[in-house]
Amino acid sequence: MTVRATPRSSAGQLAVEIYGDVLEQVRADRLVRASLQYEAGLLMIQGHPYDLSEFRRVQIVAVGKAAAPMAREAADLLGSRLDGGLVVTKPGYGEPVSGLELLEAGHPVPDEGSLVSGRRILELAEQCGPDDFVLFLLSGGASALMEAPNGSVTLEDLRATNERLLASGADIAQLNAIRSRVSRIKAGGLAHAFRKAKVVALVLSDVIGNHLATIGSGPLVSPNRMGPFPYALLDQMPETVRAEVLTRDLVTFEVPRVDHYVIGSLSVAVHAAADAARARGLDPLPYGDPMQGEAREMARRIVALAKRHVEARPGDRFCLIFGGETTVTVRGSGIGGRCQEMVVAAAPAVAKLADTAFLAAGTDGADGPTEAAGGLVETDSLRLAKEVGNDQRKALVNNDSFRYLLQCDGLLFTGPTGSNVNDLCLVVHAPTDRT
Repeated sequence: MTVRATPRSSAGQLAVEIYGDVLEQVRADRLVRASLQYEAGLLMIQGHPYDLSEFRRVQIVAVGKAAAPMAREAADLLGSRLDGGLVVTKPGYGEPVSGLELLEAGHPVPDEGSLVSGRRILELAEQCGPDDFVLFLLSGGASALMEAPNGSVTLEDLRATNERLLASGADIAQLNAIRSRVSRIKAGGLAHAFRKAKVVALVLSDVIGNHLATIGSGPLVSPNRMGPFPYALLDQMPETVRAEVLTRDLVTFEVPRVDHYVIGSLSVAVHAAADAARARGLDPLPYGDPMQGEAREMARRIVALAKRHVEARPGDRFCLIFGGETTVTVRGSGIGGRCQEMVVAAAPAVAKLADTAFLAAGTDGADGPTEAAGGLVETDSLRLAKEVGNDQRKALVNNDSFRYLLQCDGLLFTGPTGSNVNDLCLVVHAPTDRT
């Protein structure tokens, strides 16, 4: 996977190379290929058999940022046994898949395309009966990409809800809990819609802990598996959304059991990073505790830990590896993403560590509402930024990490990666021999 970046040090170059290797290992098509086998009418999913000769039609429904590569690989495997289906993804992430309808919709905030895709999926579900087998391919981003609101909730209400929650610092579980209460698709809604058919789901997880009720807002999972509801956030929501949440019982329909198979997750990315670091002569130090909470605070904790390692292991070459998903409480009017915010927050502390680079980036190729996947700072980055008039503190106050990193060549660009398994943070310390 090609990563466009401008590292200025050996540590920075190593960090970029490791990140690129990770993206290659977490590609959705690769993970689908490793989980599926099909021969003589028998579909094997992670060793579990499904006899497709028992069904008249076999269809694929793929939704998420990795929907297209997942669908392409599954369609190639099924060949002429595939009868149709559809793919829903964000603009720029799609590709034609023979025999499948392609729809594009808004992300991270739903748009009219999200309503169109929601209606189209529900229409497909209505046409399915007991002799239909549906292979559902789910990846991160599905919550915004397909929508069918309840009651009097409008698209404008949904957009306002998403925008306010994204700016509030709410985590993905809280955001999806609220979105689930105002949707006919989420929290088991699609499982109910497809109840006459046999549905099996392959899941590319972008959620810490791989909680099925949170991934894509759990369209095929009973709402009884969802966590506590974040009532404290309701005051920020439009009146129609508050009313819908408070008056509608979440469990109002039958939710049949759907077999789910997680084919990829954050652990795949962390293990791939460890292998890539080791192959480059670095001691890999993966951390089991996931990144979460405010992005800037998480970044400072990670650099403080790196500093302790540098002091305890003078001369050693190592790579700290973290994965997860932080949040940003937006107070300024700038532009950026949670990974870029981490990078800018880390810059002053990284400047005090020789031969060190700090990289944070998403595995989907998009960090927040920007074209960048994330960012990179090295030992000299803060000094170089000051030389061109870049103020790190102002950038943080205004949540303007994208422009800060753009002006000092600290952004990473990949384009769509064909995956989505959370964010990755690498701290590479690579002292050179000065003797």
